[in-house]
Parts: sequence; C-alpha cells; structure tokens
Amino acid sequence: MTAQVINDPEGYAGVLRAAEACAEVDMVIAVHSMITGSAGESMARDLAESFDRSDKPTACCWLIDQKNGGEFLAFLRQRGVPLFSSPRECARALGALARIPAPRPGVPPIGPSRAPVLVDFPPGLTEYDAKRALKAYGVPIPREILCLTFAEARSAAAELGYPVALKVMSPAIPHKTEAGVVALGLKNEEELMNAYGRLRERAERFVPGAPIQGLLVQEMVEGGVECFVGVKRDPLFGPMVAVGLGGIYVEVFRDVVLRRAPVAPQEGEEMVRSLRGYPLLAGVRGQGPRDVEALGRLIGAVSDFACGEKDLLELDVNPVMVRGKGRGVVAVDALMTKGGRS
Repeated sequence: MTAQVINDPEGYAGVLRAAEACAEVDMVIAVHSMITGSAGESMARDLAESFDRSDKPTACCWLIDQKNGGEFLAFLRQRGVPLFSSPRECARALGALARIPAPRPGVPPIGPSRAPVLVDFPPGLTEYDAKRALKAYGVPIPREILCLTFAEARSAAAELGYPVALKVMSPAIPHKTEAGVVALGLKNEEELMNAYGRLRERAERFVPGAPIQGLLVQEMVEGGVECFVGVKRDPLFGPMVAVGLGGIYVEVFRDVVLRRAPVAPQEGEEMVRSLRGYPLLAGVRGQGPRDVEALGRLIGAVSDFACGEKDLLELDVNPVMVRGKGRGVVAVDALMTKGGRS
C-alpha cells in the first residue's frame, strides 16, 4: 500500500488478510512510515489481530519516533509483535528464522513427561546444583563430592584418587576462574591443604561475605576435546540449543550451531558435524575420532532439560570433555540461570 492508507486505514486490514491467504507469501513484514493519529491506532490494531490469527511469521518495522508513535509501539510489543527499527534488521531476522530446520520426524513436540527438578533448587544456583539437576536428565558428570571442612575435602580426595580439582561453590561467584577460586591438578594432600585455605581467602576478597555452599572436590577429567552446549530461552521462540567447540577453539573458530528445542540425539550429532571445527572431533594428525554419538546424546538430554524445566532461562555446560570413540563425554562444569538469577 502507498501513503493513501492514511486516508483509507480500513484498507490495511484487507491487505493483511490477502497476505495471510496467499500461498506464495511465507512471511509478512509490515513497514510503516510516519503514520500517526487515528490511522496509526487502526493500523496497530489490525496488525496485532493479523499476528494473532495468522500462522505465518509476521514482524513490523515502524519508522517513527517515540514522541509520535510510542503508544503504537508499546501496544504492539504488549501483543507480542516483533518490532524492528530498520527494514534491513527485520529482513535479516526473518531470514535467520527461515533457515531454522524443520523438526525431525519423531521428535516429540514437548519435553519429557517427568516432574521438573528445578523447583526443588534455590534461586541462586552453583555449579554443584546445576550438575545435579542435569544428572537427573541423564547428563554424565564427573565424580565429585561437596565438602564443608578440610577434613571432608581430604577424605573426598582420598576416595576419588589424586589428582583432583578444588572449586569454591557460591551463588555469588558464578564465574569462578575470574575470581581465582579454582585449583586444578592437585597431586597430594599438601597441595590440597594449601589450595583449600587459599581459595577460601580469595572468595572472601572477591565477594566479601559471600555465602559459601562448600568446596567441591572433583576428579580430574582429561584426554578429551573441549566442547560446550548451551541453552537460552527466547521469549518468542522458546529454548534454543547451541553447540560449539570449547576452550581455545571458541576464540579460534567462533562457530556455533543453533537449533530450536526439542533436539533429538541424532539431530544433535548433525549439529556437531556441521561445525567448521568438526575435523578436530573426527580425528586429525594421528588423533583418533571422538565420541560424537555420546555428544549427540548429551545434546538431546540438555534439550529435554530445557523443554521440561520451564524455570530455566540460560544454561552453559562448558567444558564438555569429548573422549575417544566409545568412551563417552563428561559435563565438567555448568552455569545455570533460573528465574532471572544464576
């Protein structure tokens, strides 16, 4: 439509219905110019109604400032219509949506039929909490023991066997490496004792008065390729699952593959194989292939978790150590955000 819509706003609804009915139209982008007053109100209402009844992705780019069109924009946001400030960004977003593969046949439309577990966890989650929640969905985690005293840590290390890792668990310190509250490769009791006191002191300096859940004694997991698996709950598309190479490869390759949950294990494998860095997992320069099948199963389990746990906002399982073919994977660390707080 041309600017004549200002004089005949009722015709706008007919244009939207024609786009909805046309078999050759897959998506709708409504680009509005500086249309104000009663015409703007009518168009905003018609677009929101079209958005509600149509099964075609619909977005709006309204080229108007806050003073003249703030009420229209607020109305459309409240109705859930995606808004963009430029036609280019709008087209890019819908183009990305068009590239999302259709769900694989046989993938259930919703998450697993089990009682959610996150409701039993506090709002502020530690790594220890996050991995216990993931374990309930079949995500493999390392052998580890949460300790409240050094005596407990010494006993845990003896049970797990040296070398071990030691980490401070506090909901106030989600990024432990930045705070310096992680010690790796502790080979004996003396190193464990020195690290125990040092890490507690660093935690207190980094966040004075931070609540300490305990110190986690964990077996060292080595000999694998580092990957990461993540989830972010998008307000429009729901949980999105991401996979990529972890460690130094994140900076080198910067390639991540996204899928909308649910993701079956077989599709998880396809995500991994579509990474540019996949040759590192397939086996290069004399290195044997890694257990991509097990990584696909872990991606499927994380997808189930995202679908089943409505309180989940974000999840970063990093690193996931991918061992040699047939030897499985291990989720070494995890950062989880529930209900807006991590």
